[in-house]
Amino acid sequence: MKFKNLKNIIIQTLTWLSLFAIVIITLGFSEKQRLSEKCNKIIIQILDSNKNHFINSKDILEILNNKNFKLLNNLITNINLNEIETELNSLPWIKKTEAYTTIDGKLFIDLIQKTPMLRVINYNNESYYIDEEGTVFSLSDNYSARVLIVSGDINEPYALYAGKKAYLVEKQNNDEIKRNSLLDEIYYIANNIYNDTLLKFLIEQIYVNNNEFELIPKFGDLIIEIGDTNNLKTKLLKLKLFYQQIMPKLNGDEYCKISLKYKNQVVCTKTNLNYESK
Repeated sequence: MKFKNLKNIIIQTLTWLSLFAIVIITLGFSEKQRLSEKCNKIIIQILDSNKNHFINSKDILEILNNKNFKLLNNLITNINLNEIETELNSLPWIKKTEAYTTIDGKLFIDLIQKTPMLRVINYNNESYYIDEEGTVFSLSDNYSARVLIVSGDINEPYALYAGKKAYLVEKQNNDEIKRNSLLDEIYYIANNIYNDTLLKFLIEQIYVNNNEFELIPKFGDLIIEIGDTNNLKTKLLKLKLFYQQIMPKLNGDEYCKISLKYKNQVVCTKTNLNYESK
């Protein structure tokens, strides 16, 4: 009985040693193959291409070629993946890049583009985007995103803010912001609209008028005054309540202006008539 158990132990040990040897040999062969493998194919995957179209695979290849990246037919081990990622992440439309290779000689480059939240048009008719995270980036020749438009008395040039983020710090009352520039206030308003289903559906444009803000809805000939950004959340809540409770009772074109500037009021203007809701 003891001899039989010893025999089983020896067999199991030899089996494991054999498997271990096969693994070592396989890994050694794989490493040798990897060291001698050349890049035979470049696969560029723009992972959000169904949502944004600022750049395409052809553009990426052209950029890498122009920057003298030696990729096809180069040894996989000689391709600097970090440099590829750094170069592509420097493009204004790219949010994130991941480059990696496979043992069969393929180079994969996966990209995610920035998602624009609004488009700013300053008084010099210069135009640029601000994305969901508050980053300022340039337009693309390939694609024009349909987003909230901001125009009017805006001096901020693209060159001064390119690649920077809006500086947004909410205070304890959760309704005031510390501002470094007009773009921070614009971002604050746009962010509140963008993240609200009803407001995103309703509002088409923000207009800056002498450091105060007006909203232009997608439907009807109407101006919505919000004044400055103090108590913005309360003002937008009043606007939503107006659209939900008052608008359905109107003909749709009775008023040319809604003002949310005044505390606890919605003031609607039609020629010389005022409607007040407290």
